[in-house]
Amino acid sequence: MTDLSWIEPIEVTAPLPVAVAMKRVRAARTFAERLDATFKAAEVIARYVATATLASYRVREVEAGKPCDVDLEEFKKNLSFGDFLTICDRISKSPVRHPLAARLAATVVQGKKGRGDGWKALGSILTARNNCGHDLQPVTEPKAKALLEDENLVGQLKMAATGCAAFLALPLVVFESVHGKTGKRFGAVTLLLMGDGQDPIPMEIELLESIEQPGYPYVAGEGSILCLAPWGMWLSPQGASRAQFFLIHRIREGSIELISVQGEHQKLGAEEHALAVSILDGCVISMEKCATVDGLTLEANWDATLTGKLHAIAARTSPVPWDAFVPESLHWFGVRLGADSLETAKQAITEKLLDGNTSVDSLTLGQLAVLFGSRQEVQRRVGRVIVDLRAAGTSDNRWRDRVEVSDNVVIALRTTVEFLAKHIGVDGITIDGLKATSGTADYLAVREAVVNVLMHQDYSDRSAAAQIEVRQEDLSIFNPGKALVGQAGIDAGGKSQSRNPLIAKAMRLIGFAELAGSGLRAVRTAWRTAQRRAPKFMTNAEQNTFEVLLDWRPLEPDEDAFWKKHLGARVTKRQAKLLSSACQKRRLTCQLASEVTAASESESASDLGYLCRQMLLVRDGDWYAPSERAVLIEKGRVTS
Repeated sequence: MTDLSWIEPIEVTAPLPVAVAMKRVRAARTFAERLDATFKAAEVIARYVATATLASYRVREVEAGKPCDVDLEEFKKNLSFGDFLTICDRISKSPVRHPLAARLAATVVQGKKGRGDGWKALGSILTARNNCGHDLQPVTEPKAKALLEDENLVGQLKMAATGCAAFLALPLVVFESVHGKTGKRFGAVTLLLMGDGQDPIPMEIELLESIEQPGYPYVAGEGSILCLAPWGMWLSPQGASRAQFFLIHRIREGSIELISVQGEHQKLGAEEHALAVSILDGCVISMEKCATVDGLTLEANWDATLTGKLHAIAARTSPVPWDAFVPESLHWFGVRLGADSLETAKQAITEKLLDGNTSVDSLTLGQLAVLFGSRQEVQRRVGRVIVDLRAAGTSDNRWRDRVEVSDNVVIALRTTVEFLAKHIGVDGITIDGLKATSGTADYLAVREAVVNVLMHQDYSDRSAAAQIEVRQEDLSIFNPGKALVGQAGIDAGGKSQSRNPLIAKAMRLIGFAELAGSGLRAVRTAWRTAQRRAPKFMTNAEQNTFEVLLDWRPLEPDEDAFWKKHLGARVTKRQAKLLSSACQKRRLTCQLASEVTAASESESASDLGYLCRQMLLVRDGDWYAPSERAVLIEKGRVTS
């Protein structure tokens, strides 16, 4: 039997698309599956190296006005395995300097020997694939076995991965969000897309300068960071609850099409098409660097810390300790995956939650323990109550009902749903009922409470338990664990990767897809539709907390009675305050208006524009003066 143990380190340390593709080779159960997986893994390596090469060539050192020395015009089409090899071949021959030029030369060409061994291996695999045809359906088991053995395709794939190691060792990272901090520093929530884990754990680092394109994947190498967009993209397909890594597949008129290792397609429009074409046309942009506050480049930082940790994790994998988990929790969860017994539940969890892995690293084991473990094990790892559920009384400060859950997440989920169903009269509050991603404002609020408390909680923070308080006027949700997108991102309705990716995946598998990652936005929309007071979402980075306050009460009419009576037109209370100030001061700017009402400048600009349209203010450049009509009405109010 072919030894595939050499693939395991690649699954842990290679860039995500390559790691996933290589894992499929090792996981193949038949010769036909292995043949197909081998061909696809080789193509993914070629696509990825070409994508990084184009990103590097795009920041090459070139004299102003000098034309591109590499002709890539012919690649504005459907792209194949061979096209990606050719792109790298051509760029490797260019004498111009760019960050990954030396790595590319070492990969594609090895001195006087001609093509590098890894590059020759990719060419051999391409030839074998073309010889047996692109459609592998007719390939029988005996024929697949013969092809694998005669062409030594798995050995060729090993040589290809080894030969392209200079590219596969570079950290692939997404700066999911970047926000300014004091002292001219920037906080960045990063996702390290290395290894086959398709739910990377977010990590926050401090940078000396911002990032030009947050949300896009970058390769860090030779002191620079290279944006892969749009040839490589980290995207959440429409309706999907998590992002995937996509590589470019086709370039068409006005659009491009990308494909993931999982075979999903994603179409992007004119803007991305123009960017893809500009890269092939030889567009040059400035090199982007990224230094952390300790003075190291991003690449050096990853090499010194995270890459080392990944190797350590690989060495510490151990079998899943099923006996350490609560059987009832495993069975309950497994039934929702289609299992009918404890043993089949373990099989379903292995296949669907652990992607077929029977051994896990320490990080995954920790999340499994919190998800399914005994109370003793959960408390050993978390050291506090998981969720504190409270229902307020009507006349004093005592709680009408209170439940503290110190058990695993599965038990906490069931207990929380039962508690909320008891104290909030909303249809659909059952485990199965909460799978629906639409409904009334009250229903969405309850769903968000459950999801937020269990998926986004920081289980490493022992300072306080998560809390859900049901009161007559509102619902309060408190979590240890700051939001990973920052307050501005929350206000804009942004979403981020869960800090507990395995627990998030488990919730998705049983129907809690968190409204495809937009739960807070859905609640805000539902609250507005129901004419409720605006919900409040607050995060505190210093205290590592996140809070949600959902007010049940109807929205108070935001209308000034005096101006309504004298104008017959609607003027909000904030706009009325602006009018009175303008009449007193005789004129305002947008900045002064913000100071008067404590609103943002964008909100003040909107208010001032509305009052101008009502002919209550007159604009003169940056200044806004009250109209004679407004002055007369305001004068009548003051004198009366």
